[in-house]
Amino acid sequence: MKNIFFLLSIVVYLPFTGNAQTSPANKVNPLTGSQWNTGDNTANYYPIVGLFFGMNYWTAQTTSDNEDKIVYNYAASKISGFRQTQQTSSKYEDYGAFALMPMSDTLITDCNKRTASFEHYNEKAYPYYYRVRFDNGIVSEITPTERAAIMRFKYPYGGKSYLLLDVIKGKSKVEIIPVERKIVGYCTNPNGELPENFAKYFVIKLLRQFNDYGTWHKNTIAQGQLTAEGDAVGAWIMLNLNANEIVTVEVTSSFISIEQAEQNLAKELNYKTFETAKQEAQNRWETILKRIAIEGGTDDEQQLFYTCMYRALLFPRIQHEFDPSGNPVHYSFYDGKLYNRPMYNNNVLNGGYKAVKTLFDLLLPGLYQDVYDSYLNAINEGKKNDTNSVHSQLCALAFANSTNVYEQAYRQAYINKSQGMQKNIRSLLTGFTNSPSFKLSEESASWCIFSSIGLYPADSVFILGSPLFDKTTITFPDRKTFVISAEDNSPENVYVEKVFFNSNSTDYTKLHIPYNEIINSDGTIHFIMSPAADTTLTREAPI
Repeated sequence: MKNIFFLLSIVVYLPFTGNAQTSPANKVNPLTGSQWNTGDNTANYYPIVGLFFGMNYWTAQTTSDNEDKIVYNYAASKISGFRQTQQTSSKYEDYGAFALMPMSDTLITDCNKRTASFEHYNEKAYPYYYRVRFDNGIVSEITPTERAAIMRFKYPYGGKSYLLLDVIKGKSKVEIIPVERKIVGYCTNPNGELPENFAKYFVIKLLRQFNDYGTWHKNTIAQGQLTAEGDAVGAWIMLNLNANEIVTVEVTSSFISIEQAEQNLAKELNYKTFETAKQEAQNRWETILKRIAIEGGTDDEQQLFYTCMYRALLFPRIQHEFDPSGNPVHYSFYDGKLYNRPMYNNNVLNGGYKAVKTLFDLLLPGLYQDVYDSYLNAINEGKKNDTNSVHSQLCALAFANSTNVYEQAYRQAYINKSQGMQKNIRSLLTGFTNSPSFKLSEESASWCIFSSIGLYPADSVFILGSPLFDKTTITFPDRKTFVISAEDNSPENVYVEKVFFNSNSTDYTKLHIPYNEIINSDGTIHFIMSPAADTTLTREAPI
């Protein structure tokens, strides 16, 4: 298996040196697509805070019913917890999830009654950081690592201040260890497709002593009880605080054991401060996002572009962890056994397969091979090879054009070789927005990325389109760069008049460029844009 662990880890050591205005990570809007209205026939997407390809993610939880599949809804005005989740949208049912909820004065366990109201102007969401201030004044913050997170809770009035652990549903166990300031245990809430021995093990560590504690089940609170096991049992701690005192919490999980979760915590947090972990998480995102640097366009268009990159990079997810010797090990979601090898899971590569794979080739060469190897290993572990499997997505789609509406614009290039597709592509792009009501999937996000830079991946070639931005610089991991520029570009000038490829001084007459002449290559494409289509211009289409 081609190893990309180094490529995934080096970004920690490349600090972001720009300002907030030039920061790609700060241009991302995780709230895009997060609204769901009654009657919607499509899923909504959560404002995920986490590292790309992370083993788990975090999201605010607005549902007041743990059976509700829609965990976060922008249309809601109350929050019932902050959930570690395995999903990024309501398309799929969550599993192995648990949530933490801060509250003051009175301990309330009921998910519906413990909710706290908030306004969206008091909510900040970035890929590497989430913050919200409740109307009652409590401030909650989250910053992630690949398998852990640091959370901060500021209680404005002090006094009796609580932190509640909710394991959502299913078989669970909690144990409170006051001398170590910890809550450990496991939860399941499986979605029906996991082995019987599946569990998500967690370690929750406070960085200060607490004054009281207990367990709970439904509406029954057991003060002073250290352990509980059964269906959806939970835990709570109480602290006597001064006004505006901040409580810091380290949280991690494992699919293997509590001991492995402890190792994950030590490896990824290792006594880091909240601000240090936040800066490292931002650095990781900055490094991967800046590999496609854009110039020109409106602020909204740039924000949408980087939001698309963020959304496309949430899957596949790392499933492996590391033993004390630093070797990968994973729990199999198929036969419930442990294997000493990497594993990537939850691949959502449907209609936009080519665009998603090509994006990975640009940003992290070798990832696709690891993902495909993971699929083959999953088959050996007992994964069913059905029409919805990763195999169908990685193999069948590798040899067939997608049928979604976006790629229809490119098929037109094959059929009639006209410039009409250039106007169609720009028209489709104008339909993409940063609005919470716009459902931005991983597949449509990848389509938007390539359409915006004027190149779209097909079978072994890139089809020339209509670039949205004046300049795009792709920096490959080996530091080679490919620059795409568009002269006289504007919302009106959507047609390509001439194309100059690399150092050639004559118009490039083909409609496509071979894949291997762009990927990992130093080169340039220069478009000259025009407000009107040249009906006499014919470019050679791929055979």
